[in-house]
Amino acid sequence: MKNILLVLLIVFIGSCNSNPYNCAIDQKVLTKNDSIMGLPDYRDGYSPMLIEYDEPELESLNIKSYRLLITHSWDRDTWIYRFERTEEGGLLTLKKNYTEGYEEYLGISDTTIYLTLSEEEWKEIELTFDSNCFWTLPLSIDRRGLDGRNCVLEAFDPDRNNPVKKSYFIAARWSPEKDTEFRKICDYIESFEQDTIK
Repeated sequence: MKNILLVLLIVFIGSCNSNPYNCAIDQKVLTKNDSIMGLPDYRDGYSPMLIEYDEPELESLNIKSYRLLITHSWDRDTWIYRFERTEEGGLLTLKKNYTEGYEEYLGISDTTIYLTLSEEEWKEIELTFDSNCFWTLPLSIDRRGLDGRNCVLEAFDPDRNNPVKKSYFIAARWSPEKDTEFRKICDYIESFEQDTIK
């Protein structure tokens, strides 16, 4: 009987693996991330945008959630994709904001769209973040430019079921390069925009 309980315990512990995709844990990267996020002013450039676009801090939602915030150099201004866990699956709130000139030229206006996500769609969101090792990415990299776009990815995981056992992480890139983990997450999230064009 003891042997059976021991085997069951090992199976249970193995099934609770918070790093199923064997994400590389680079202690230097994690230490640098913690150092930057520990600075009192590390959100100074970001929090005002959340206020401007009436976006909550993910931690305040108190549920598993993800966000992609994209600021474009021209026309589109800022687009925000926020995913929140629900009992049925998830909810996507997509905020499309345009520059004043673009609104006048095309006769469009800022729009907020809500999409209900099935359980399978929610799991796909989680899989996209987890399989691309979001939690272990560098918070930022040395890549900048004048044109293009800035992308900010965030995740809030109150259960800390991730390779670094953190409840919150944020990472940013300027015009993320193709085939990088960061870009793969962005591309998947942006594919939801197609579902809103009907």
